[in-house]
Parts: sequence; structure tokens; C-alpha cells
Amino acid sequence: MSHYVNYYRRTLLAHATGLKLVLGGTGLGKTSSLAALLRTGDFPPDVKFIYVANRIQLLDEMAAQVADLNLHVQQRQNADQLAEALAQGLLASLLEHPAAPALLNDYNQRNPLSATTLERLRGRTNRFRQLRELNLPLDGAFDLAEQARELLRPLKGLLALARALETARPADGQKTTQQEARALAALPLWRVLFPYLRFREDPACRLLLLTVQKAFHGVFDGEKTQRLGQWDAPATGRYVFVFDEFDFLENDLLAMLADAIEG
Repeated sequence: MSHYVNYYRRTLLAHATGLKLVLGGTGLGKTSSLAALLRTGDFPPDVKFIYVANRIQLLDEMAAQVADLNLHVQQRQNADQLAEALAQGLLASLLEHPAAPALLNDYNQRNPLSATTLERLRGRTNRFRQLRELNLPLDGAFDLAEQARELLRPLKGLLALARALETARPADGQKTTQQEARALAALPLWRVLFPYLRFREDPACRLLLLTVQKAFHGVFDGEKTQRLGQWDAPATGRYVFVFDEFDFLENDLLAMLADAIEG
């Protein structure tokens, strides 16, 4: 076992917060030792890891090393997560749910500027599916990523509302009952669209895999977007961010910060 495993374990035990540089040449086991540590399970029980890399290959390799443990999730790009939900037929579980019209009514009452309809959501779903099947270039006239964002925006709002209504006292004129809100909030669809939900809520899920771009632009937690620099600490325990190949990540982060400022 690499000496990095013991180094990681000692660091986690000795420090609740802080920044550590992990130095060493290529091939010494800096990355694989994180997977080895996860496999041993011999680290503080309150720790969850968020692994950030700028290459999909690194994320896939990390996932492969812990795949049999069922303790990780990988938050991919919006279009990929949406395509997975469609492939599993999960979007229909929301759009065809008997309580969906009531939730949509309550959503529109609270968000008149972004009001939508089931017909419009079905239309956007079909349009996204058709564009993905055409396999058009991402920078073409039909931007698949933008289509995914447009569809996910109201879906995020519906999930956030369902979660709020399942515990809140019903307001005057509210159409959705607490029982209906609870059923809608528990749909398997949400954890496929937003894998961060499982990472945050499932004690057995100890590893989240992100590209640096996804970490910067953020992941949805059921209420709001969590992103680098503005990430909320968990209610219990602690998150440990692991930035792999930081010398490459630095350039990407600086470019994204510059673009964000210009925007």
C-alpha cells in the first residue's frame, strides 16, 4: 500500500480544516491512494470526499477503482444527466404523475415570470431527445447544453417547491397536499438528474466526482446551487475537496473566473 494512504489518514485525523499540498512525481500513487483509502474504510466516519479533476479520464479511473463499493456518484454535464433520466423513463414519472398539475399550479403562482405548463415541459423533453439523437455538434445552431439548461430550470424549481411543501403548513389556495409533495419529492428521477442529492443525503455515499467546470458552475442540492467558493458546509460531518493535477486546474479556474467577471 502506498505511503500516501497513511499520509491522507493522518491528515484527516489531525486537522478538521485546512489546505494540504500532496507532492510527488507521476506514478507514485497520489490519486490511486485516495481510492485505496476509500476501500479500506479506515478514515474518519464524518468525512466525505469531493474529487475534482480537469480530465474525464481521471474521473472515470477513480470511479472504476471504487465501482464495486457503491459509495460514489459522478455528477456529469446537464445534458448527460438528462439523457440518463430519459433513457430510464424517469422523466415520465413526474410529467405523468397525478399530482404534477397541482404542483405546477403552485409553482406558477409563486413564479409568474417563469411559469410553464406540462405541455411545454413535454415539448422541451421531446425536443431535447430529438436533438440528442441527431448528434449535432455542441457549437451548432441547436445547442444541446442550452436545451438541457432550459428544461432543467423549471424542474429544479419544482423539486425545490415539493421539498418545501412536504413539511410546510399548507398556504391559502395551495393545490398540492403534503402527501402529494412528499411523493413528488421522493421520485427516483431527482437523484439521477442531480446526483449530488445522494452524495449529500446518503451516509453510505462517500465520494463525489466532478470536473472542474462542473464544480465551478455548480451542482443542485434540491434547493439551490452549490459551487466552488460558495459551497455550504454539510449539516453534519465535513467535506474534503481533492483537486487532482492542480497545476492544470489552476489555468482552467482562472479562465472561468475571468469569463464570469466579464459576464
